[in-house]
Amino acid sequence: MPIKYTEFRLRYPLYIFHHIPKCGGSSVRQALHQWFHVNDDHYDDITHQAQPPLDLTKFNTSNCICGHFGHEGYMLDQRYPQVFNSFRARKKYRVFCFLRDPLQMRCSLFRHSAMLGNIQPDSLAEGIMLLNNYYARIIGLNKSNYRQKLDKYFFVGIADDLQASFDVLSELIGKPRLELPTINITDREPQTQIDFLTTDQILRFKQANKLDYQIFEYALERLKTLNPHIRSPEH
Repeated sequence: MPIKYTEFRLRYPLYIFHHIPKCGGSSVRQALHQWFHVNDDHYDDITHQAQPPLDLTKFNTSNCICGHFGHEGYMLDQRYPQVFNSFRARKKYRVFCFLRDPLQMRCSLFRHSAMLGNIQPDSLAEGIMLLNNYYARIIGLNKSNYRQKLDKYFFVGIADDLQASFDVLSELIGKPRLELPTINITDREPQTQIDFLTTDQILRFKQANKLDYQIFEYALERLKTLNPHIRSPEH
């Protein structure tokens, strides 16, 4: 009888998906199940009880850790500081995320909150002004460090061209291309669309969210070095 060997798995790199809300993350996460054993690390929005971080030494390169990491004390660099703390860490941990045009993302957040009954503003124009520079706050970026911190991410895709971005990721990590499913699409009533906003309201939003636009444009710039055919969002 031949000797049976268990499948050998390299420990590193370990993949970590930083799921930014309303940026195509649900579709990405579903697809990741075809590449990895997906392990969730989500903040409990109901109990607000912080769970201990996962022991990353117990995972290997066949795993992918997924979480939003958007709450104070639960930020990615707070929860797992080892993934960013040295140049060598970039070889051990491959952190990736997807961003979206800031105005599109904020309109989607408004729709989602409206669907759940969690908003108080009476209009889209008011709602999108409640959480200015959302990316900067939930990722932990400011105008002096956003380039340096984004450079620590193995990959930053663009939800506005999600399939093409995901194809770039598949090539980078040597995984087969997958067609992303379309899931978690919020019903799009006309009054929650960008077209419902006036030119002045859009300008007001962009002025109040300059840092988020700088973050997004830098991510897009980085991505286009990998695929110059990535479609830029219409503004």
